[in-house]
Amino acid sequence: MQILCAEELSRMHNPDFVYQLQGREPQKYPENIQRALHTDVEALGCNNLKIINLNTIHLQAEKLINLCCDKEYIDWLYKKAEGLGEKEFYCTENKSFLKDQITPITGDLPRSILVAISLGLNAVDKFIREEDFNFYICCRPPGHHAGRNFGGGFCYVNNVAISIEYLLMKKREYQRIGILDLDLHLGNGTIDFFKENNKVRYFSLHMEPSICYPFYNKIHQEQLYGNNVNIELKALDKGCSQDKYLKELDKLIEKIDFFQPELLFLSMGYDTHKDDPCRGFMLSSESYKLIAKKIYSHFGIPIISFHEGGYNYLQTQASFENFIQGAVECWQ
Repeated sequence: MQILCAEELSRMHNPDFVYQLQGREPQKYPENIQRALHTDVEALGCNNLKIINLNTIHLQAEKLINLCCDKEYIDWLYKKAEGLGEKEFYCTENKSFLKDQITPITGDLPRSILVAISLGLNAVDKFIREEDFNFYICCRPPGHHAGRNFGGGFCYVNNVAISIEYLLMKKREYQRIGILDLDLHLGNGTIDFFKENNKVRYFSLHMEPSICYPFYNKIHQEQLYGNNVNIELKALDKGCSQDKYLKELDKLIEKIDFFQPELLFLSMGYDTHKDDPCRGFMLSSESYKLIAKKIYSHFGIPIISFHEGGYNYLQTQASFENFIQGAVECWQ
């Protein structure tokens, strides 16, 4: 496995100050995981694990963003970021582009987006060159709430979706690509990208979206993706236990098997932890080792994972380390 990160993103896109300026308790963003990678992950002592720091922008990043996303949305996003100082931010009151009023636009957002997207594109390049077949992308900002013409939930551009679009452009022979989304929240942005693409199927295990972000009621859910064969969803109640979660994950894995994907993209969220500010599920840091073991021991196909949610820094770091440890143990 190669872990791709960008130390630059540890300093950029760190909106804690937004919460402080709003008089709210800062949420703990997991950018700091990248700072801990070399000390914590190298301690695992696995020869199959490589940590690669990439701060450069991929030559195709800007082109792919403009190709995959609505130009009016991207132009609006970049324009709002223009001229914002180090401690300045913008939160929209117009929900036509950003679907909430808590997703801040900062001056360094355009470069953050480009660097994050570049990590995924570099992983695809490395996969095509057969340098490795398993990758973990430490990208910030996250992406699974971002659609072609909208963002929200701290997501602006969809890292997973653009990486898949890039792969399909480079390797047209792929006919079955699976996406497994294990963030606490439904990846409404990823659904927006692929709901009509028969080459890609989206599988998600999440908390009931009518009671958490993106706050889709039953009617809204039916309108968006009812009876869509490209989407397999399992919504769980608040307070879901580890045992219940792992049983439902097994069922979802069976559905993925039926689809027979040639490779799998994983949206990995750690906001399912019991101590996460989202307060959704009752998973512990050790749960993520079990999750990783289920996934990596079961699927004999390439897996490209992307970091999504997780807002308690200490628990997210511990959960991430357990996830990587679980994956490593599958190869030893």
